[in-house]
Amino acid sequence: RTRISKQGNTRIRGCLYMPALSAVRSNEPIRNLHLRICERNPNTRKKGIIAAMRKLLVLIFVLWKKDEPYDPNHVWKA
Repeated sequence: RTRISKQGNTRIRGCLYMPALSAVRSNEPIRNLHLRICERNPNTRKKGIIAAMRKLLVLIFVLWKKDEPYDPNHVWKA
């Protein structure tokens, strides 16, 4: 059974878990990422959620660094 790593900031990991679940359901690029990871091995659903968490964290960091608002029509890289 796959578990979330204990490495890294626990608070950030905890704060990103529920938004990642929501994004997997409602955000098309993140849903596609999650499905692509889960296709490899159906028992690794949590790996897909962790990948979504990382994708959200990178998105938040880039928006913060560039001081830009979120654009839902932005084309995501694969």
